[in-house]
Amino acid sequence: MKNDDNVHVVMLPWAAFGHLIPFFNLAIALARIGGIHVSFISTPKNIKRLTKVPPNLTHLVKLVELPMPVLDDETLLPQNAEASVDVTAEKIQYLKAAYDLLQQPVEHFMADEKHDWIIADFAQYWIVDIAENYEIPIIYYSIFTAAATGFSIAATLLGEAPEILTSPVFQMLDFPSTLAYRKAIVVRSCKEIDDVYIDALHKIVDKPVFPVGLLLSPSPSTNLFSSDTSVQSIFKWLDQQKSGSILFIGFGSECKPSKEEVDEIAHGLELSGLQFIWILQKPNWGSFDEVDPLPEGLRQRTAEKGVVHIGWAPQKEILAHPSIGGSLVQGGWGSVTESLQYGHVVVLVFVYDQGFNGKVLMEKGLGIEVERNEEDGSFTRNGIEKALTYAMDYGFERR
Repeated sequence: MKNDDNVHVVMLPWAAFGHLIPFFNLAIALARIGGIHVSFISTPKNIKRLTKVPPNLTHLVKLVELPMPVLDDETLLPQNAEASVDVTAEKIQYLKAAYDLLQQPVEHFMADEKHDWIIADFAQYWIVDIAENYEIPIIYYSIFTAAATGFSIAATLLGEAPEILTSPVFQMLDFPSTLAYRKAIVVRSCKEIDDVYIDALHKIVDKPVFPVGLLLSPSPSTNLFSSDTSVQSIFKWLDQQKSGSILFIGFGSECKPSKEEVDEIAHGLELSGLQFIWILQKPNWGSFDEVDPLPEGLRQRTAEKGVVHIGWAPQKEILAHPSIGGSLVQGGWGSVTESLQYGHVVVLVFVYDQGFNGKVLMEKGLGIEVERNEEDGSFTRNGIEKALTYAMDYGFERR
């Protein structure tokens, strides 16, 4: 991209916070450092959920609101659902179906003025047709590490896995490639963390691969939540604790552990004797009003050790508090980068791409893995206790 005010980039993130925020941070970085004009396209509700564009960059970054299309069967999605956090895992497929209907509105937007580049996510397979119509090159922005990106791409190049030969035939839809028409790949990582994997990814795709850094958000302010008494009570409690003494536990807004996993984490936490703050999302099992997701009696036994908050809480703001000394997170790259931003040693429970993240962090001495059963991937309270204790002790030595 040329470093002048004439360059105009269109950005299209998938409708999930783990994608929206890294794309938004990249948009701000392009405008601030390169003087690039950016049109950031998402739906109205998701745009409102983002932080505001800095006043000195509003002439460069335009937030474009396109209404989320409605499916023919309106019962498939909850009303006003515009992001993955608004739906259950079973409904994600319908959110993707609604998102795909943005193709025509996006094309209409692109027709109104000249654009030089498109930076797209994994989900917009249809952006290829639009880019070809207007002769605009595409860059694929992977919000994952080069390690996770490379392995996921390599897996698609291996052909049929052995189990496919014995399992019932599953007819896959033939979507256009999300990589074939990209001029380059951008990864949310850096050579200090992801060096050999960046080189490996380049060899796999035979395209330029650019690490753009972790693109961390500015340090937050708890004043933003002054009207939420339940959240403010968390910070009041944290203010009373010693620096680096509290373990943060959180699994993001979309990763919800099963009842059995919550039980093992809770008992492992109790065994560790550590002080903690646990942000636990509303469980998927039973009625929220009737079911306490924690094991019976645990609240009473740990009342002097920590706080369990059921529901949403500002993870980044909590991680920034000086009393936090370590993190038990699900291993999502967004949560990991937020933890590392404040110097925490990270303990990881793996799902999705997070095994790759864990491997990279372990190689760099930044993370500690919870021991798991090699056959079924399960973990135990003793494994949780061992990892937590070591992480806090090791983190104390590092600090």
